[in-house]
Amino acid sequence: NTAGGDPTGYLQVYKLVTLVHPDETEETLFDGTVDLYYCEPHVEDFALNLAKGHYQIKAAVHIIGPEMITVTKEGGTIDIPNPFVCQWINVTFDFWVTISEDIAGAYFDTWHAGYEEIPAPDCKVNMRDIGLAARAFGSYPGAENWNSVADLIKDYRVNMRDIGAIARQFGYA
Repeated sequence: NTAGGDPTGYLQVYKLVTLVHPDETEETLFDGTVDLYYCEPHVEDFALNLAKGHYQIKAAVHIIGPEMITVTKEGGTIDIPNPFVCQWINVTFDFWVTISEDIAGAYFDTWHAGYEEIPAPDCKVNMRDIGLAARAFGSYPGAENWNSVADLIKDYRVNMRDIGAIARQFGYA
């Protein structure tokens, strides 16, 4: 729509959502068209039961219609070809399935820019995890060595309860 028009709109998109498993096999979660209306969020839930590992969700979207849209021009309205009909838009989201005690990992995570305090896990609990919690030992929010990921108990301090929780899962792989 244009600035002088009513705040309404509609797009039809073709969408393909794929789950990539740790063994790199792909599973189609959605393949079809979706109607998108002005100012209405589009949310989709997938009920999945996944084993531990590194997964990817791949979403590909292509706006397919409507082919013509009505816009305002010089006090009137005209129909024009939809400028939003476009090429494919592809997005990939990485995520890991693991336990909360797996707080340190070997993977370099480029997908969560701005959230560097949240490390990518490695799907095992070992000395990396205990070491990360030990470096934050005795800390609290605002302390120089504070690490919210190491606060497993969520009591706003990293202490033996947190390190003990990791130690109880030591060897998980």
